[in-house]
Amino acid sequence: MVALIILVIAWSGVATAPESGNLTIKGHAFKVEYADTPEAQEKGLGGRDNLPSNHAMLFRFTADGEHCFWMKDMRFSLDIIWINPEKKVVHIKPDVSPATFPHNFCPPEPSQYVLEVNAGVSQQIDLRVGDSLSF
Repeated sequence: MVALIILVIAWSGVATAPESGNLTIKGHAFKVEYADTPEAQEKGLGGRDNLPSNHAMLFRFTADGEHCFWMKDMRFSLDIIWINPEKKVVHIKPDVSPATFPHNFCPPEPSQYVLEVNAGVSQQIDLRVGDSLSF
């Protein structure tokens, strides 16, 4: 019994990999890492050296609102895409540089999701406000 308790305590301190899934935009597939907790949402992609091609981070908030973003601790540029509860793009901020920190970027209307992809991706796939995403 004591060994079981020790094992449970040991496992509770082990960090688990973030949940991931798939997302499709205009026929382009992305592997996404979800940022669902306040801690994961604050950190985002900060501190990483890059984001592999066809990968993204999806911030899933419990309700729509004015979710503003910054480039704290970022080492590469991103396109930031705000998405409403119907999974339609409401705003795109392309090519956001780490040098913009501490400036915040906010959508002109409420969103429930925010997608971060490598800078230039939204232009490459011709993403526009009103386009739908599948996830």
